[in-house]
Amino acid sequence: MTLLKTLLAAIAALILAFGPLAGTASASSGYHAAYFSESSFLALAPGQSGQFAVGFTNTGTQAWVKNGSAQASLHTAAPLNNTRDFAAGWGWAPHWPSPNIYAHQSTDLVAPGETGFFVYSFVVPTNAPLGPHYFYGRPAVASAGFLEDYGYYHTVTVTTASIPTVAPVNSGPPIAALGTTNFYEDLLRQIGGPRVAATSILNDPSSDPHDFEATPSTAVAVADAKFVVVNGIGYDDFMEKLLKASTQPHRIVITVQDLLALEDDVNPHVWYDPATMHKLADAVTAQLSKLDPQNAPYFAAQKAKYVSALRPIDDKVAQLKARYAGMPVAFTEPVAEYLTDAIGLKVLTPPGFVEAVEQGIDPSPQDVADQIDLITGRKVKALLYNTQVTTPLTKSIQDLARSYNIPVVSVTETIPPAYKTYQEWMLAQLRDLERALAR
Repeated sequence: MTLLKTLLAAIAALILAFGPLAGTASASSGYHAAYFSESSFLALAPGQSGQFAVGFTNTGTQAWVKNGSAQASLHTAAPLNNTRDFAAGWGWAPHWPSPNIYAHQSTDLVAPGETGFFVYSFVVPTNAPLGPHYFYGRPAVASAGFLEDYGYYHTVTVTTASIPTVAPVNSGPPIAALGTTNFYEDLLRQIGGPRVAATSILNDPSSDPHDFEATPSTAVAVADAKFVVVNGIGYDDFMEKLLKASTQPHRIVITVQDLLALEDDVNPHVWYDPATMHKLADAVTAQLSKLDPQNAPYFAAQKAKYVSALRPIDDKVAQLKARYAGMPVAFTEPVAEYLTDAIGLKVLTPPGFVEAVEQGIDPSPQDVADQIDLITGRKVKALLYNTQVTTPLTKSIQDLARSYNIPVVSVTETIPPAYKTYQEWMLAQLRDLERALAR
């Protein structure tokens, strides 16, 4: 403990000594831009309309002023500049300013340091080929020409038709279902609708799920459940004892570890793997259909909606991978490791550091020193900080990163109250990560 206090004191000294220098930078000149963020990709059927938005920060010294020579616009860009999607008649773009300009800046003035947004609508032509269509773009100022190219693009995937609506059948009381975490509860709710009464156990965003201890109310919730989704991999070991203590002959239990055929020694945060929820949605739909066969068509339609809502996550991951694969980042704890792996980010944090934090023990002095060096040497683009698994050491690392102007991306183990669904939560975290990597 004495050694840990010494390390914490050293981190505090670094923050005081070098923190104020972190934001110092020479001013840019003229017209310049930096990518900020963008809205989600879309999947639409022919004839449907959509809207995209992208933001660029004015990093130059000149303001962008609407309706003049200093007006900023979002132009089409290679490799799809003025191709068939934007041909005569404008196809997708009846309301764009011109076939090769998506939109002008949305506000009258974007001063240096402010972020300007470009919003444009489109209609999927009735004869549009199925599959992805790419909208590449690049900001430009009327009197200065093109600004920096960040490889911005949006994608519309043209599908055959919209998802049909199927009404549930009143086949009796709703199925009592339980997910050990609130994102599994959310999946049960989205697919089961009114035919499922879902609840969860691990749903407090201010607590560390690894420290959870079962209570009598937890035992009652498990005993009443006819359908249970368990994570496995040691994340919710308390469920094994509770399930054995309240056996039901017809209860269905899905263990995600078994569904994914994973060993016991892997990262348990499998819900951060973009592929996991697709597979779990299939399994849940199949089992709900066994418990309530009359509503099998309804569950299938609800699953299609759930999977469709996952598509923007998949698209955003692919988008970030295309832009930022190989970029170095650091962790305080490996909750988002599957996600960063999918994007192709390079995690430089010593494995011993994250393992120790996850296990609730002090990392070795060498691992702490190496983690500090990543921050003070500005060797990483962002620090992913698990706000639910914290220690004085991880908080000090967070403070150190901020003092060195390294973006801190907050990630959580469970869905925070600010988000209604798993999809909203994951997309919000991906956008936070995107903003950090774009800096």
